[in-house]
Amino acid sequence: MVTYLVYRFDWHTSFLALAALNAVVGLPLILLFVRGRGVRGAERPGFGATLKGALRMPCLAPILVIEIATLAYLWGSSAWLPSYLLRERHFSLSAMGIVSALPFLMSLVSGFLGGLLLDRLPRRLLALPFVVGSTGTAVCVLLVAGADSDAAAATGLILAGGFWGLQGPAIPTLVQHCAPAHFVGSAYGVVNGVGNLVSAFMPTLMGMAIAASGGHGFGAGFTLLAGAQALTLVCGAWLLVRPVREAPAAEPGAARLART
Repeated sequence: MVTYLVYRFDWHTSFLALAALNAVVGLPLILLFVRGRGVRGAERPGFGATLKGALRMPCLAPILVIEIATLAYLWGSSAWLPSYLLRERHFSLSAMGIVSALPFLMSLVSGFLGGLLLDRLPRRLLALPFVVGSTGTAVCVLLVAGADSDAAAATGLILAGGFWGLQGPAIPTLVQHCAPAHFVGSAYGVVNGVGNLVSAFMPTLMGMAIAASGGHGFGAGFTLLAGAQALTLVCGAWLLVRPVREAPAAEPGAARLART
């Protein structure tokens, strides 16, 4: 939709459409469903205590790297996929829109399947979706970079989206298992916030890699996406070798607050 609006009108129109979408859909959802439970101020831990509790999460470093690498694939592919399909594969605007959407639709399906799998895996195998998903995503992305036909490139992109989506549910699941009971939300906030901040540079890095290769191909950019998935593979394998530990016990005050 955004690409169509940019090509049919201009980028200002796409921004206005996104703003309208959030106003019409997002704000009513917040008003209807978001409710607080009113924790008393005296019982609410301060910012320092909250951050300290979040940073006490075991396996924070590998989970953080996985989040960065996972989001790097999302931002990098989102930013460069339309240009790749239009400039490199010479797709029409309508065909580009369809092929750009299919990998993310596939990731929604595989994300649901990944969640079902996680509910049935023992704790020591919770990182298995990272190993399987990152391997499949990296292989598919490299096949796209070297594909000779449009059909092969489109198929590789769709399969890559499927393998990538398989990993999504495992990140909050691991945080929930690892973080102290009263700091699960804060720990995931740290992981997701830092992950978004660092991974936001991936589109720029891909652009630099494409420019450094002469700007004639997107292979260098896709190689970076595969490299990010290689980081996920390493961290996922490390988490499999070193089983996920229980979260440290909550402090007495935090335990009282958790019961409330």
